[in-house]
Amino acid sequence: EKRFILGRLTDEINEYEGDFLNDLKKYLSSLVALRNKFVHGMFNPGSLNELITKAEEGLKVTNKVIKSIEDVNNALKENDPTELKGKVGMRG
Repeated sequence: EKRFILGRLTDEINEYEGDFLNDLKKYLSSLVALRNKFVHGMFNPGSLNELITKAEEGLKVTNKVIKSIEDVNNALKENDPTELKGKVGMRG
């Protein structure tokens, strides 16, 4: 079983093309940016309330990522990947 950290997962998904991946790519990119801001905020002066707000934003996007992963999984289960809308396959 392969396990990826967030950045590696994002890089891996971005290697593939297909319209059915667009939401997942968008939300993963957002989550990486929010994660980086949150971690940066942990080690710099600022209020605890700001960190809590950033964490809550990250959780909302995380839920969208999970839903998008489920949607991609269902699309792949229900369809031949070569028949999914848009170009499907590895970039390269």
